[in-house]
Amino acid sequence: MKYAVKLFTASDATILLEDGGIVEVNHNGMHLISTYYQDRVGRYDQDNLDRISEGKAHCKDWDSKWTVDDEVIQDAIGWLCPFCDGFSKVSWNEMINQINNAQ
Repeated sequence: MKYAVKLFTASDATILLEDGGIVEVNHNGMHLISTYYQDRVGRYDQDNLDRISEGKAHCKDWDSKWTVDDEVIQDAIGWLCPFCDGFSKVSWNEMINQINNAQ
């Protein structure tokens, strides 16, 4: 399963799988929080991001984390696809093109 990570800052990121699974990681002033969305984005655009943000999501507090690291990323992709045999990291642009052109 392919995935991509977009780091906006050291403590703010989006993790996206090729099937449209998405996790957003943000810092709340005290620690990181991962938000795991249960819906898939379909096309990666603002309308779909708004749609999934109104749906079901699971949140995880990272009490001892201040920055997005490999543990946070691996947790995100593992949650999004727990039965996948392996993951392959691709560039953010490649992932967006793949998702948006699959529609």
